[in-house]
Amino acid sequence: MNAKKLKQTVLTDIKRDIKSEMDSYQQELNKGYLKSNIFLNYVPVIISLIFVIFIIYYLVIGMH
Repeated sequence: MNAKKLKQTVLTDIKRDIKSEMDSYQQELNKGYLKSNIFLNYVPVIISLIFVIFIIYYLVIGMH
């Protein structure tokens, strides 16, 4: 009886540890995803802004 209770306690502790590890790992993944998502959203905006600046620059140079 005592060994069965001890086994159950150990299994419960292991499950709890694994769950907390998985939760912290998932939080790290979510942080990394948000950072990369923000970065990937801004890349096309920056590239298009550079193209617009070059187009305006060449139009101004062409008018002179």
